[in-house]
Amino acid sequence: MIAWSATYETGEARVDQDHRRLVAMLNELEEAITKGRGSKVISDTLEGLRTYAATHFTYEEGCMHRHQCVMAETNKTAHRRFLEMLERAKTRLSGGGSALAAQQVHRELCDWIVNHVLKVDSALRGCVRQPGAAR
Repeated sequence: MIAWSATYETGEARVDQDHRRLVAMLNELEEAITKGRGSKVISDTLEGLRTYAATHFTYEEGCMHRHQCVMAETNKTAHRRFLEMLERAKTRLSGGGSALAAQQVHRELCDWIVNHVLKVDSALRGCVRQPGAAR
């Protein structure tokens, strides 16, 4: 379970709202796994996460571009890799992967989102606070 923290905030309201929703979706995935809700629910949750993440990534990449953040290209590449990770996860768990496999997928996704927000998306914080400055 990921608990939202102010350290995840970027200063861009919509990005932060989207991040909160992504965290909530990962927590929903954990609940589906731990309560044994079945592969269909897990697959649907992963697909919902993929769809939401893709929309969020498009918006966030636009923000970084508009604010001329130095991490814009790194961010875009990381987003592509996350979507690929989600596709691999769906394939891995399709047809009823083991509970252990589902837990591993969940942990990988949680680790990615927390690390990405703290190490890459955090660059947006400085760009938003210093419009027009070199970033």
